[in-house]
This record gives sequence, C-alpha cells and structure tokens, in this order.
Amino acid sequence: MIFRKRILAVQLSAALAITSVGLIPSAALGQAMLEEVVVTARKREESLQETPVAVSAFTGKSLQELGLTNISDLTKVVPNVDMGIGNGTTGTGNAFIRGIGARNTGVNYDSGVGIYVDNVYVSRADGAIVDNVDVQSVQVLRGPQGTLFGKNTTGGAILYATNRPEDEFGGNALVRVGNYNKIDSTLTVNVPLVGDTLLSRFSLYQTKNDGYVQSEIPDDLPPQALGNFPFYEGCLLYTSPSPRD
Repeated sequence: MIFRKRILAVQLSAALAITSVGLIPSAALGQAMLEEVVVTARKREESLQETPVAVSAFTGKSLQELGLTNISDLTKVVPNVDMGIGNGTTGTGNAFIRGIGARNTGVNYDSGVGIYVDNVYVSRADGAIVDNVDVQSVQVLRGPQGTLFGKNTTGGAILYATNRPEDEFGGNALVRVGNYNKIDSTLTVNVPLVGDTLLSRFSLYQTKNDGYVQSEIPDDLPPQALGNFPFYEGCLLYTSPSPRD
C-alpha cells in the first residue's frame, strides 16, 4: 500500500462563488493537495478509489498511532471483522469477516478468511494471531476473493506486508510498558550487505507480562513453558545486476 500526492484543481460554481467566495482563502481557490492511497487488493497497484473491492487499508505508522499491536486488534477499527483468539500466548485465532469463518481450530478445518503475510498463505489457526512487527501495510478485503486468492477466502482476506530491505543502514527500537509488569520490545535493523545487490533486514520482538493469579509453577522453568519467548524475523533481498553491454 502506497500513499501518493495528487494535485486536484478546485473548481467552484458561479453560485457558490457569489455566495461564499469571501469565506474561502485565496490559496484554497488555486489547488489542494490530497493523498492518494494505492492498494494491491487485486494483486496490482491501483488507487483505492478506483478499486471495486471493499478494502480497509492501514500503513505501519497508522497501526502504531491507533495502538493496534496484532491482527486481533483490527476488530476495533475495521467493520464486519471479528477475531476469536485462543487462551494465553498460543497465537491461535479464528478470523471472521461478514460472519464467515471457522469455529473449529483443528488442523482438519479450513477457515473462510485467508490470511497472507508477504503473499504467503497462513493455512491454519495456530499462529494466525500475527503481531504488528515491522509492518509496511495491512489490507482487509471484505467479501469473496476466490478469483484472485483461491480457496478459503469466501468471507474475505487479510493481507500483511512487511517492510522490505533498503540500501541504507538504519533501524528503530520500540518499548511499550504496562501494568502487571508488561514489557513489549521491538528492535529492527536494516543492513546493506553488498551495495544495492544484497540487502538484509532483521527484527526481534518480545512480549512479556506477569500473570493475573498467583501460580505455584517453579521459577526455573524455561521461558517457552511460561509463554514468554522472543520472536525473530529476517529478510534477504538479492537484486541481479544488469548485464553489461
């Protein structure tokens, strides 16, 4: 999903000019800058206004500003979307769009809503709760999408796109704290390896918080047994050099 600037000429009718031209600043009479949202709901870049699909699109920055930390939070801002999540930190989730989904989380059941991460299909409910880590954009497509995305998209599709590696060194870090000693930390580093030919980008994410009740579990158990363990993500981008003349 891309945001572009488009210049639109502001034209006023004669009647409007006569009745309210004094209330409009002269700069506004010339031209206005509007943001054009470019989506890939039909597997090609096109303006959101020209896409004949019910789409809700968000950038990674807007997800942070809205306080959306994972895919289940989309239910707060996207109409007709519901997400049934499992207990604890198992990451099990059932997505529903317009009432279509799957109540059973077994491996022998397919959901009616397709979840895609960088065009890779998340086929099972286990691990379907995708955290918003180094996300470039999220697009929620409501309604049947089987023509372009195949089976299991009767209710719709949720498309996640992560940030691609860049040719400049950089990175960012984010720490979020809360009650019950909650600490969410994210670290992303972008490292060009071989000029603009081989690029890399890595992310490390961890969420940790205390329980709500007193537990008798021994303190020497591994982090995986307590549900507090880090999440790793990496990406390599290789660009073939142009042949010489």
